Amino acid sequence: MLYPFIAMQQGAVDREGRLEDAATIRAERDSLAAFLVGQANLAAENRRLRGLLGMRERLPNSFVAAEVMPFQGAAAPGIFMLTVGAEDGVRPGSAIVTAQGLVGSVREVYRGYSIAGNWTNPDLRASAVSEDGETYGILAPHKRGDEQLLALTSTALHTVPKPGTVIVTSGSGATYPRGIPVGTVVDTASEASSWQRIYLVRPFVSPGEMAHVLVLGAPKEGATERDLAAAWGIRLREG
Repeated sequence: MLYPFIAMQQGAVDREGRLEDAATIRAERDSLAAFLVGQANLAAENRRLRGLLGMRERLPNSFVAAEVMPFQGAAAPGIFMLTVGAEDGVRPGSAIVTAQGLVGSVREVYRGYSIAGNWTNPDLRASAVSEDGETYGILAPHKRGDEQLLALTSTALHTVPKPGTVIVTSGSGATYPRGIPVGTVVDTASEASSWQRIYLVRPFVSPGEMAHVLVLGAPKEGATERDLAAAWGIRLREG
């Protein structure tokens, strides 16, 4: 007579146990997923740090390694803080790079930290040249839809760089030494005028890859490189 009731009780216990097992499995799965995400971020960070270590050996300039921190308070786009300042030898106007290429420049320097801007900042201007030495122009931020790019402006009409052409800093001006990779040409802007063409450049360094950077200083004593292109394995040609 009691068998049906015992069976129902046993079934309820079994279902409760299965639910507990499922909850445990879900918790373990979520923990594993979080761990794997953390490991992927750590692996990416390690790759960036190894790239910076390799770049340090090739640079003919002195440098200061720094970590990028979010800017506290209201700021223009592309503004961030660096964990190094005047006591580390950082100076206003110093160029900032990663193992992939140009990040931006230092704007303000304080004793233990600095304020800097990357290539997405509306105030950025950098003179640039194509790897083949044929096309010169001025780089400025440009937005195409949701994609943040750079526009190479003030270029001569007789030079037409092909898509994929590497663009580097030309060394004109006091901020960016010659030869720092910036990006590759991807398209021609629609607002080209009758006296110049405007080319869109996709930068090598995305904002998400700016966690650790190098702040460039003066050339090392005795350095023979006239520009920095060789540090990135780029062979600049004269147009």
